[in-house]
Amino acid sequence: SIERRLALLTSTHPGDAGAVAEGCRAVTELASDHDYAHLLSSRDLVGEVQEAMNFHPHDPALQEACVLALWQVCTVPARAAAYVRRLVRAGGVQTLLRTLHLHPAHPAVQDLACRALAALMEEEAGRAEAVTQGVPAAAIAAIHAFQHDPDVLEQAARVLVAMARDASLRRGLDQAGAVGSVMELLGAPGSDVRVREQGCLVLLALAEGGGVE
Repeated sequence: SIERRLALLTSTHPGDAGAVAEGCRAVTELASDHDYAHLLSSRDLVGEVQEAMNFHPHDPALQEACVLALWQVCTVPARAAAYVRRLVRAGGVQTLLRTLHLHPAHPAVQDLACRALAALMEEEAGRAEAVTQGVPAAAIAAIHAFQHDPDVLEQAARVLVAMARDASLRRGLDQAGAVGSVMELLGAPGSDVRVREQGCLVLLALAEGGGVE
């Protein structure tokens, strides 16, 4: 049952990364199934997923399952803002940034971690300390490292788009070199129509705020 699989997230199986990953996959299913939505709010599944990430930081398969779960939870209709606030309070931004840093050679992890970060950046709570925590630098690093991967390029650009739409963050993006990185993204070997669309949205948002000359 779904409840049995969720139980794999808890400290009963702290050393079994495979079991914990299965628990994360159960959270992903919950987030996309309205029939089980009540279970997301009946216990701190966001916290449990994050704890699993902290316990197994170097396991790429587990990190992939965890960040997918966090992304799905943070995009649940009508509940996303509440879950984002909960994740941010628990240090979720730092956890995702660490995952990006520790798994630079795993495109699936990079893709999903950027998706989760982009979801956080869509909410004010997620953007509150984004620049000081290094979110722009992490997205830009992904753009530099995955020039041939359109999925990672698109999601890294989405992080920058969400931030660029916030006037209070544009200066930080400019100082991080976002404009130059987006120009690099537009000409990257892996750039496709999706990537170019997101890149243009970043430039448009920055231009509206006077951040592009």
